[in-house]
Amino acid sequence: MAGNQLYEQAALFLDKVSLAECESFDVTHVSGASNIVTMVKGFAGISPGAKMTQITGKSAIPRAGLEYDAIDKLQNDTEVEVVYFRASKKVACKGFITECKESYSAANPSSFDFTFVGVPVKESTL
Repeated sequence: MAGNQLYEQAALFLDKVSLAECESFDVTHVSGASNIVTMVKGFAGISPGAKMTQITGKSAIPRAGLEYDAIDKLQNDTEVEVVYFRASKKVACKGFITECKESYSAANPSSFDFTFVGVPVKESTL
């Protein structure tokens, strides 16, 4: 018989600001490697590339305003620190907001999406 277990919830912070309005975020760890393909061997291996972390987030937009000014960070190419928590670990990295998207609709709640690109994450135990 399978036992019950507790599953992870996450919290996302940008520059130590808790994104309490965040509905979801996705983290992609990218190796940046290029495939090496030859005529004789076919796939022969990889050429190492620039490793990076990509994070996309989606937040609700309260009438009082956004809790974090990602647009200002994007427009001024300001470095941002991202921190989130996973499986009893603090995960952090630094990088830049590269895209912001606002969405308004009569049929759906207003939302604010952002894209972050940065260095590979560093984990530490809580």
